[in-house]
Amino acid sequence: MMSANLVSWTRLVRYIPEGNSTVHYGEPIIKENEVDAIAQLAQDGNLEVIVLEGDDPMSAKPTGKKEKVAKLLGPLRPGDVPIIRCIGLNYTTHSKMPFHLPSMA
Repeated sequence: MMSANLVSWTRLVRYIPEGNSTVHYGEPIIKENEVDAIAQLAQDGNLEVIVLEGDDPMSAKPTGKKEKVAKLLGPLRPGDVPIIRCIGLNYTTHSKMPFHLPSMA
């Protein structure tokens, strides 16, 4: 069974392009072995992206236009993630330990 893609990009970056101060979304143009080096490529001034247009990450669509990244930002704005849910049971041994609240006396 085939599942529908929720977004039209594979990797998302939020950035400020060279010669502009407006924040954009983009998909980095990288080789598969450069995935872990996106931040370093941006810092070195060597990161290019396919510009994405849209009001939010979920609606952003590729334009086919390329830009060079001047400043790399976090991929999501606080407004894009209004609720953060975390779980503290990272390790099996932690989940097996009894939980005790400190005494209020």
